[in-house]
Amino acid sequence: MAGSRLTTVTTNTTANSKVTVKTDPTELIYLAKTIYGEARGTNHESKVAVGWSIRNRVERKFRGSTYKEVVTAPWQYDAWLKNDPNYREVQHPSNKAAWNDSLDAAREVYYAASASNPIPGATHYYSPDAQAQLHKKDPKMYPAVPRFLTLDAIQVPNPSGVSEHDLKFYKNVR
Repeated sequence: MAGSRLTTVTTNTTANSKVTVKTDPTELIYLAKTIYGEARGTNHESKVAVGWSIRNRVERKFRGSTYKEVVTAPWQYDAWLKNDPNYREVQHPSNKAAWNDSLDAAREVYYAASASNPIPGATHYYSPDAQAQLHKKDPKMYPAVPRFLTLDAIQVPNPSGVSEHDLKFYKNVR
């Protein structure tokens, strides 16, 4: 994951001119957009933890081997479902502060050494508070706990600064 922080992109702005800009790699943008879609209302530590759960999936090749493949795999992240109300917001973030924090969190995860992973092995998470609200609205559609929580799933301790009311992380999910 480590490497050059920015990618050089050359674009033609007119027939006779070219502009070269430095931009984040596309894979990092998929990570940032997913963090924004999944955790924009949380603190920075929570956004970073969500980012690490995604990176863990990429490194394990769980539903793909790139950030784009992993986050856009069917039924993995609601923010990428085209019929989800959050989809448009993920494509065009309107909350600049939350977007900038999500992008910073994505950069922090994308360029970090594997040894700094605060949730080693965790590939799944859920929000107990959000799940309870959804379950109350539609118990048939939303169980009290997510379906991925089988007897094999093992909860990983939350990193410092991440509330267990906001997020819980799990490894050994198939």
